[in-house]
Amino acid sequence: MPIFIDFTGYSCTNCKWMERNMFTKEEIHSRLEKYIKVKLYTDRRTEECLSNRKLQESLYGSIELPLYVIVSSDGQHLGTKTFTRNEKEFSDFLDKGLIE
Repeated sequence: MPIFIDFTGYSCTNCKWMERNMFTKEEIHSRLEKYIKVKLYTDRRTEECLSNRKLQESLYGSIELPLYVIVSSDGQHLGTKTFTRNEKEFSDFLDKGLIE
């Protein structure tokens, strides 16, 4: 299964909006169900959050939240996406990991 990495924050307004308004849409939810989902918090001063933030910055050159990453089952990076209110745009992004 492909992997969906969700770099998120406890106090990230846009992250919460995506979780409540985008991830719950049927077309999006059905696609997300086909992924192994990993949620990495980056906005606290704990060792874990700081490590996740460093990983995000070193691999993707950004600490922007939210940042979504799709990785194939064999470890190939397939794409990244940040906050959007456009369902089609996000759906198309998720499809990148579902094409076989």
